[in-house]
Amino acid sequence: ECVLTPDSFDRPELYFVVTDCASDDKPAVLKQVLDSQLPARLGAESKSFSAPQGEDSHCGLVFCPHVNGDFGVDSVARLLKEQGITVARYSGAPPKSEQGGTRAWSENKRKVERAFRDNKVRVLACTKAFGMGIDKRNVRFTAHYGMPPSIEAYYQEAGRAARDRDPDNPAWCFVLLSDEFTKQHGDLLSPA
Repeated sequence: ECVLTPDSFDRPELYFVVTDCASDDKPAVLKQVLDSQLPARLGAESKSFSAPQGEDSHCGLVFCPHVNGDFGVDSVARLLKEQGITVARYSGAPPKSEQGGTRAWSENKRKVERAFRDNKVRVLACTKAFGMGIDKRNVRFTAHYGMPPSIEAYYQEAGRAARDRDPDNPAWCFVLLSDEFTKQHGDLLSPA
């Protein structure tokens, strides 16, 4: 019987960057975002940026459109590990590479949630299954490795950053946009 509606959907503590790149270039672009763009924008040193630093960690979410495949959680997590970034995977369904089935994956997800909450892991390669209701104050970036299915979905996922709503401590939301599917993107962004 009670509906709460915000006065505004504006999030002045979130900054948005869209990078147009070919699908094949996404691994290099993501590396450049994490290695240099983010540290520079957040005023952090590149060398120590990816290391967990307790509550002072700049945590982030790399949203993947799938669990498996080239743009999936498994592939992106492997890519980030190869770049020396401590990363964990999170998805609703277990990746094909996961041994132990659904029960083991559910237990793994609980461990990942705890490690992320406790700042032991600062980057998650995840699907939209992660973080509904997340209220972690030091999520300072999101990166979308593919286009979300709608503007509303993007707003929800990007909004998992800067939950402390501190405009003096902003978060950065990156989209790595491949425009190889212009009709799909046009449909998504069309106001009609």
